[in-house]
Amino acid sequence: MTSWSDALDLLDRNPWAALHPLAVHPEFRKKVWNEVQRRLGPLTQWREICEVDTETTDRDRALKFLQGLRSHLNDIPSPEAIRTWMTKIAKKAEPGRDVGYENLFVNEYILRKIPEYLQTEAGLTVEQACDAFLTEAKGPRREHITSGSPASKNRNLFKKVFGTTPRSVVNLWWDEKQKHFPMAQSCLDWAFRAPCLYKVVFEAKLFRRGGIEAAKSELVRAIYQCMFYWGQPLVPRTETHAEWDYEFACLLAYDASPSQALVKAWESVRKEVKAGCWASANIFVMVLPS
Repeated sequence: MTSWSDALDLLDRNPWAALHPLAVHPEFRKKVWNEVQRRLGPLTQWREICEVDTETTDRDRALKFLQGLRSHLNDIPSPEAIRTWMTKIAKKAEPGRDVGYENLFVNEYILRKIPEYLQTEAGLTVEQACDAFLTEAKGPRREHITSGSPASKNRNLFKKVFGTTPRSVVNLWWDEKQKHFPMAQSCLDWAFRAPCLYKVVFEAKLFRRGGIEAAKSELVRAIYQCMFYWGQPLVPRTETHAEWDYEFACLLAYDASPSQALVKAWESVRKEVKAGCWASANIFVMVLPS
């Protein structure tokens, strides 16, 4: 037996989580507690043995989990280094062709750092972390960092774009000559699902340039999109799509602008709004660097 995964395989030959617990080695208490919750054993006894804080709610623990993820991702290269990186990419790009800086940034600097956090803080094995991690990007799936796409099977009556006019929706709903399909499919940037204890949808933004007013508008649009995704109805898993049953949403916005306008915009937002993102809407906002 050489790994935690091997140990679980051995334990799972019997219904160990349903047994009366006597002791758990301190080094493994977090991992054991996570596995017990997944197997729905007698949680009161296990809480005591694993010394879990029973006064803290799952929502509080989810907040702490996302705060830890923010700290984990905060060592991304500096805004100046990211601007230099974008300049190099622009020089290599084909003339006249748009460069998807945001997607490239997320793939290069965000997604590959997440499995480590799921393993160390969520107590998942390598295989479990891969299963719990869904991404829109295909590259991480080919590398077996993630297990699939977070796209919902359902199509929505409205799109995630903030400020869409009723007339534009009317055209889609009634005009048969419209080329666009009248309903939109939800596909966020990435998501966490079981066996991660916290089911979270993520929207990522790269703020490259602009002043404080542009930054404020970007934050409003991005937080709205998080609300849009999180508010979609539950959809069970199918053979082609993952389940859609998320409990929380998270905005990850990186400020690569020279003036750090996005950071300043978030720092200056009214305290009621900042607190309400989590308290009222289950949306955790992380603006990096923080």
